[in-house]
Amino acid sequence: MFRQTILILITATFLKVGLAQSSFDNLKVFKAKFDSVNKASIIPDSVFSMQLDILHLTYPGDTIESKEKYEYEIWWPSTYNDGSLVLTITKRQIYLRSGHNNPNPNYLYWFVNITDEQYKIIDTKIKTDKTLFTPEPSEYSFYTQLYYSKYKSEKGIPKKWTKKKQDKYYKDWLIKKYDNTDDLISFFDNGLTVDKIIPFLTRVDFEKNKPVRIAFSEEDYDNQNKIFIPPKS
Repeated sequence: MFRQTILILITATFLKVGLAQSSFDNLKVFKAKFDSVNKASIIPDSVFSMQLDILHLTYPGDTIESKEKYEYEIWWPSTYNDGSLVLTITKRQIYLRSGHNNPNPNYLYWFVNITDEQYKIIDTKIKTDKTLFTPEPSEYSFYTQLYYSKYKSEKGIPKKWTKKKQDKYYKDWLIKKYDNTDDLISFFDNGLTVDKIIPFLTRVDFEKNKPVRIAFSEEDYDNQNKIFIPPKS
């Protein structure tokens, strides 16, 4: 009886811990594996078909106390999402997400796996370029922050909000989101041999990705707006 009681208590504790690690208010959450060597969350290849409510990424700065900068975040303004778009470059992957200095939720739009050699090439190109990027030092960010100086800007917010103007505004956002990302990947690929280039999608395939909402912690999720209009697929 004593052994059975202990077993029940252990099982209940395990279930409680398991639920705490995998549930954000009973949403379908996937916590990405964290590469502690390269300080990067690993987005799964099937992320856009997993039908997730939340992709839980680990912010590298939460895992170490060092103020040393690792990898890159290249960002540019986005009026459509009331924030920015951010191309994050780690030693394992490149991914495009939204960014906000407000409680609006963020989404993952695209990602690609890269090799250590590809990362070194990208790193060298970024460090030697003097025109595309403007450094933005930040003591709060784990990443080296770069402002994309030559981004293609979106159309301004319509003064009169009609369905036709909203659709046109959204379409322009899609075009600029793709074009800016494509320009950056093309910059990284320029001069590389076929076996070293970073693969990128066609515009049609890029827009087929249904955005996945992301959070870097339960606190991050709790601080996000709970009432929102999901982005169009």
